[in-house]
Formats: sequence, structure tokens, C-alpha cells
Amino acid sequence: MLTDDQDIQLGSMNAMSFTRGLVATGANLTNFFAHTPVCCPSRSELLTGRYLHNLRTTTGFDKSSNCMHVNASVGTKTGDPLTFAVPLQQSGYATGVYGKYLNSGGMQKICAAPTGDGSMLVPDGWTDYMGACPDTCYTNCNYNINGRSVDYTNSSYTHGSNYGTAVIGNRSLQFINEAMAANWPFFVLVASHAPHGPATPAPWYADLYSTPDVIAPRTPAFGVHSPDKHWMVATEPALTPAYIDKALDSFYKNRMRSLRSVDDIVAAAHAAVEAAGQLEKTYFVFTSDHGLHMGQFCLGPCKRQPYETDIRIPMAVVGPGIPAGEFSFIAAIPDIAPTLVALATVTAAATAAAATAATTAAVVATAAATAAGVATAAAATTLPAFDGRSFAHLLVTNETAAMLKRSADDDGVGWRDAHLVEYFATDSTMSPTAKQIAGHLKDMANNTFIGLRIINATMNLAYFEFTNAVTDWGFEHSNFCELYDLESDPHQLTNVCPTTSAGVLAALHAQLRTEFNCAGESCK
Repeated sequence: MLTDDQDIQLGSMNAMSFTRGLVATGANLTNFFAHTPVCCPSRSELLTGRYLHNLRTTTGFDKSSNCMHVNASVGTKTGDPLTFAVPLQQSGYATGVYGKYLNSGGMQKICAAPTGDGSMLVPDGWTDYMGACPDTCYTNCNYNINGRSVDYTNSSYTHGSNYGTAVIGNRSLQFINEAMAANWPFFVLVASHAPHGPATPAPWYADLYSTPDVIAPRTPAFGVHSPDKHWMVATEPALTPAYIDKALDSFYKNRMRSLRSVDDIVAAAHAAVEAAGQLEKTYFVFTSDHGLHMGQFCLGPCKRQPYETDIRIPMAVVGPGIPAGEFSFIAAIPDIAPTLVALATVTAAATAAAATAATTAAVVATAAATAAGVATAAAATTLPAFDGRSFAHLLVTNETAAMLKRSADDDGVGWRDAHLVEYFATDSTMSPTAKQIAGHLKDMANNTFIGLRIINATMNLAYFEFTNAVTDWGFEHSNFCELYDLESDPHQLTNVCPTTSAGVLAALHAQLRTEFNCAGESCK
């Protein structure tokens, strides 16, 4: 279950009572982060298990032919790198995806006009594909459904027939029920647009949270002017009462309302699996692509910043062998793909199970092709190249845990204590006229950073270096840094980089550049 722009710092989980209760029965990952705090890169990282510097374009800043700098020119027939869906499907899983797949730049081929035979391209690895065209839709949406363009335009909202979250929820539940009835192993990704702006709620939830006390959280950083931060944040104007009411508080209410429909999907999916007696064979995963700030440091509602509001996100895994409780190891979006593959016990060397998997996949593909009009085929298991690392063995406590360990040091002792964050501005301008409503900046060319979140027994640090995406695509000339000790300054109010010793900064810089240049096993 993947949400869009959902924070963990500003109380959005309060709208999701069922999901909160479900999370309490499993693993709550309290130090889980986005790798890139903006939509398309984060979703690409989730699907491929790769870091942005291994997905982005290599020719420099170019907004015309990519998805927020994610390269869409190599890989599968749709131009995308291999995703975790490919080895899952090849190993016998029926796979379904519903809702927001990528942003428009990554959907150019997927949402393109039908070909001569009336079909549209579908990403590899999906038995049942329902991708939103465009990704920003809440009502009267169009979808590429297994290669066919389908509109949901019933203006009466009967049974949620044209409310996007309900549409993808209903179809995902149909797939789940069909899979269990046919005894298929299955994987489903439900990717709602909620609570991304404008966070349009379902009509049946439009009047919730209307009382004056439901407002954007006034955190210690709310409305704080921060001249010690990088240029974009340092130049933000003060929040006015009118701006707070319109752009922050009203928007916050709609975010909460829109998430109620996501909570309904989680509840319905769990009920369906429970009714089929399959809870002891099923994992539920809940997360978001990144977080959001709303008034912190005088910023308007957006992501794209290196602060905890934007990069720290909800992450929970519930299922067999996973105890209830909080887990504090550092993990991130690129770790999801290898973790899902591990939980599905898919390995490149599983030759003994290959014949069975191929047979199962063929049966699933035949049944799905009959039901959905798509054609897939069994094949040898192909694992994508992962930069992320499976954390499945850190969660599962039963006898399955040993099967999930990738190497001898994966027992927790050798687990990382730092996470790489990277963001390349999607706006090429440096003009103060490129602003959000009422003068609050959304993005600028020099809002480009790489950094580390370091959490261990002795430190809790956030370190970031900044440059200009247009003039320094290779990140060779960073000219500003921010450093926060979150033990003493959890809301990142004071940048201590200017007062930190040269030796400490040199060590942080060296570690950051090693992480920034990693690929595959060297990222572990």
C-alpha cells in the first residue's frame, strides 16, 4: 500500500484508524527514509531498488525527456529499468498494480495514444496493470488497463465509480479475491494519489475534519525564519494568516479526508485475506513515496527539502513471523524491492524450484490472460541490479529468517548506520519570480543536495551539501552545507555546519562522496 506525499511527522496517520491498528500488530520501522523527496525518482527507486544517481540521466539537466531526471531511455520495452515485479512474476506470482505508477514524464510511452491495433504499452512484470493517465487524477480518471484506454467518468459517484482511490481499490480487491480463489501466489501494489495535492476527498468524506481545531501542526519550526539555511529556505517570506488558512490549514483538512479512502482499501484488503483464511501466508506493507512540509521554515506545502518532514516516512510490515514492535535500524525506499523479493523467497540461484515456478507462472499467465486480455509467459528468474538491501531477515523471527540472509554480516551487526539522500532540482530557474502562491518558493536550481542521515549509538546527524543542478550536474562544486545534531536539535532549527571543525566536515564529506558514487554491492 503506497501513498503519495504522506508525512509521518505532521500527524497524517491520525486519519487512518484501521491502518494504525494493523501497524500495531507488526513491525513499525521508526527510522525509514525516502531516498529522494519527490515523486517520480522515489517511485522509480521503489520499483527498481536503485539509487537516483544510478537512474538519472547522464547528459545533464534536461526536463524534456525524462521523469524528474530519471532516465527513461533504457531497459524494458517501455523504457524503464527492470522492476521487482519481473522476478516475482517469473517465479510464479500473479502481480497487479493499481493507480499512480510514475509521473507523466515516465508515462510518456505507457500513456501514449494506442498503437495501430488499439493497444498501449504495459510495463514488464505485471499480470494485471492499471496505471493512471495522468498520474494527477482524482476524479473522472483515465487508465491504461492491460494496454487498453479506459475512462471512469460517471458523474454520479455511484459506488465510487469515478473517484480514483475507490476505483483502484475496487479493482485491486477483485484481483486479490480472484487470486486467492484460484490459489495463486500473488503480489499487489495499490498506489493511491492521496494525499497529494489537491487532496480531493471522496464526496462521502468531504465534510470530515471541519472543526477549527483540525489544522496543520504548529511544530517548533512552523513559521520560523531560517537565515542559516540554504538560499531557497533562507529567503522565504513570513507566513501570513490568509496564507496559513488557505494554503496550509484547508489543505491539511483535505489531506486527512483523502486518506480515509486509503484506510478503507487497507481495511477491505485485510478483511478479504482474513475471510479467505490466508493471513498466515500474507504480508502487508504500508509506506509513502516521501513526506511533506507545511509551514516549517516558512515554506509552503511541498516536499523537495532534506529535512525530516520530507524524508522521514511511515513504513510498516505485518505478516507471518514478524513480531509487533518498533524497529530502529535505518532503511529506505530503495530497500523495498530487495526486501519484497526476499520475502517472496525469489533468488537467482533457486534452480530446484525453477520448474515448479515456471509451471505455476504459466498457469497464472493463462488464467490472467483469459480474464484480463493480457499475455505473459514463464521465464528463468531474472533479478534486477539492486543498490538497496533486503531487511527482511531483520524483521522475521521464525525459521524463515535464515533463508532470508543474503550474507554472513546480514545479522544486524553489519547493517548500515547511514542513509544516502539525493535530490536534483527540477526547476532550472534562479529567478525570485518563480514562486508558489504568495511568494513561497517550491523549487530552484540551487535547491540541489546530497546528504547523509547517520543514526547509531553515539550520534544522530543530518549532513547535506548543496549545489546548482543546471551548472553542476556532476556535483563537483558544492558550495554550501547544513549539519544538524538531531539529539539536541530534533526540529533542525540551527545549522551547525559553519561552526563544526574542518576535520569532522572532511570526514562527513568523504563518507558522503563514497555513498554517492556507489552501485550494486558497493552500496551495501
